[in-house]
Amino acid sequence: MLRRSCQFALQTRKRSSLTLPKTAPITRKSQDEIEIAQAPNRVATWSPSQSSKDHIIKTNVRFVGRDLTKQPNPQAAIDLIAQQPIRYIHNNIAVCSGTDIFQGHPKVYINLDKDMPGTCGYCGLRYAREELKDKLS
Repeated sequence: MLRRSCQFALQTRKRSSLTLPKTAPITRKSQDEIEIAQAPNRVATWSPSQSSKDHIIKTNVRFVGRDLTKQPNPQAAIDLIAQQPIRYIHNNIAVCSGTDIFQGHPKVYINLDKDMPGTCGYCGLRYAREELKDKLS
């Protein structure tokens, strides 16, 4: 028992004698000074009833004391789906089946009789008739 306690004392002395590299002091801004964007690819809110992310983080108790640089900041889906090209169909009815019915996207039939693209209400993909390709491009 005595031998183990002596070994422990020697190990702790060795650990305490190690020197760590010095780093620059970390200065933290208060939450009021930090300007928070809605998303990396979005500056403003996309709905009039939506509160801005900046307002929510500064007023909600949930975010007090959190380092916001380490929080996830996903891309805004509304802008990402707008970058998708229009899918041109030979028929007047487009079928959007999504990825999986169990994820909440059922099979949807979209009427393409109008001279404008039809949009899926679940995923936002746009469909149009093949003969409108020159007009919409």
